[in-house]
Amino acid sequence: MELLDTKANPLKIYRQAKRILKSTSRARNADWYKTAEELPLQWHLWIGAHRVVSAIYNSAQNQWFEGPQIPDVSFDIDENGNHTGLDDGSRNLVHELLRQILSTKEFGKKPKSLGISIHLANDFRVRDLAPDFSADTDFNALNELLVSAPDIALGDDTILKSDGNWRLLPLLGVKDSDKRSVAVQVTNQLELVAKEFREYGEMRNMPIIVNAKAAPLEALSALPYLAPQFGTFENTICLLQYESYTVIAATGKRGELLLIRPLFHRSGVSLSESEVSDVITKTGALLDMKSPRILYLALAGAGGEELKKTLSLYLEGNSDAVFQCASVSNIPITQGVPGGLLELAMATNPELPEESSSATILEYRNEWGLQDFFGPSGEEILRMPTRGDLQLLKFSGYAQKAAILCLLGFAGWTGMDFFTKMRSEAWKLEPAAAEEMEANLVKLQKERIEWSHWNNLLEKRSEGWLAMEALLELFPDNGGVILRSANYRAESTTANERSNEDKLGVTRTWELSGYSNPEVATQISSLGSRTHIASLLNEIAEKNKADYLAVGEESRSLDVTLQQKQASMPSSFDFPAKVARHFRNSFELKIDQSIDATDELAFNISK
Repeated sequence: MELLDTKANPLKIYRQAKRILKSTSRARNADWYKTAEELPLQWHLWIGAHRVVSAIYNSAQNQWFEGPQIPDVSFDIDENGNHTGLDDGSRNLVHELLRQILSTKEFGKKPKSLGISIHLANDFRVRDLAPDFSADTDFNALNELLVSAPDIALGDDTILKSDGNWRLLPLLGVKDSDKRSVAVQVTNQLELVAKEFREYGEMRNMPIIVNAKAAPLEALSALPYLAPQFGTFENTICLLQYESYTVIAATGKRGELLLIRPLFHRSGVSLSESEVSDVITKTGALLDMKSPRILYLALAGAGGEELKKTLSLYLEGNSDAVFQCASVSNIPITQGVPGGLLELAMATNPELPEESSSATILEYRNEWGLQDFFGPSGEEILRMPTRGDLQLLKFSGYAQKAAILCLLGFAGWTGMDFFTKMRSEAWKLEPAAAEEMEANLVKLQKERIEWSHWNNLLEKRSEGWLAMEALLELFPDNGGVILRSANYRAESTTANERSNEDKLGVTRTWELSGYSNPEVATQISSLGSRTHIASLLNEIAEKNKADYLAVGEESRSLDVTLQQKQASMPSSFDFPAKVARHFRNSFELKIDQSIDATDELAFNISK
């Protein structure tokens, strides 16, 4: 799919995103944005120098199936002799092969996507970067340069695209060195086939995700599983044998990767005894390793005993060397995997024993060892909208349609309202009649304000008989109390106490004093409770429908003060000594009920 550059006109990029949203399932199907190993149905192709292993894996059933072989293909060639793509016949063969995989139920239920993992073990080359970039630690930026312009990154103008694809391999853990990374190359013979796989998926609007990885890097990242007894792999020389070459990798005192390079077999399927002894000895001397541990693994072809025989010459001169020789086809994780291939096993069962793993190798496992050699560059990836972008664009389209509907509805409602008013009697009024009605309306509004003002002033705020009723409710019905004085008053708040410029609050006050006999004195003490007085006033207000007495709203407050002391009532003409001597407790009670200027019963004094 041809995509615009990220620096293109924003409007064109928006139109491109709309086209992708409309014509593809990228917003609905998350498989477009997954790796090949994350999809339910996977087709694994292991490409060696002398054989090809094809297998299909159903992750839901954890089951392997024999896969189809890639047909022989031919290419269209441009005027410069470069391959530009598959010819029509080869393209039809590849399309038919994919159609059969996607349409059959032989590998489980009919798939909605397909992940194709290509494990490249037929060629592997390592080269140093140009001196200007060799010590650079911005690995991501350097990797982008190596992908897009390998001639600049390697400092070699003779580099050709047809030679292979390059990726960066950082020497993780290395410090204070002039070489912090190297360039790794694999063959690109199948890149046009992988491109055709992707284009078929885009044509069918079905995710076909293709990842091509270097098999030696996959094996390097799996070392902690293969030899957990080596711990963090300090001072270790690893030999990874493939069909036509052996990769040697050496780690330092902290498990850091110091060296990696391929050694191509001159004859046979492995290095000779002298070659193995020579390369281990020279590598140990180069890296100042006095007694390196040796890990010799066969990843294609040979067995563990054959490897031990090949290592025998070195062991004769280093009898105390710590070593392990093994064929990965005999370890538990590769059992049941087609061809006993480690790369296929690790791609479908990627768990590693992290508690004993080298942190450096774990980082290779999580990132650098799984690089896609046939994948797009970082800049090309940025050109494709993410799933989140497309979903946001989708929902914004819904929002846009909803907004248009709301606008049309508002326009329709406004139009209907306009025509309704045009057909009303008011619309037909003469200007003079309309002015007269407007004047009458102003007059009525003024009268309403005056009415509201006087209605507020005449609202009941205090009634004498209810004030007396409150006094009666305060004391017991069976007597025992003689009032010396009883005062009640209702008054507006003073100007200094106003909380509203246009309104005045109201304060009602009861002041009582008198005597009580000892039996009633214990009951009078309850009159000092604000809660008791509030309950009493609310009860009177409810019985007599006198809301102005009610207490409880924020705009109304209640203060209660009670003083009692031992003091006999003096005798008088009305109460001789034989009566007065029974009233030995005096009391004074004051009740203030206030209504502030925010209350609905406040006086409206606005003019």
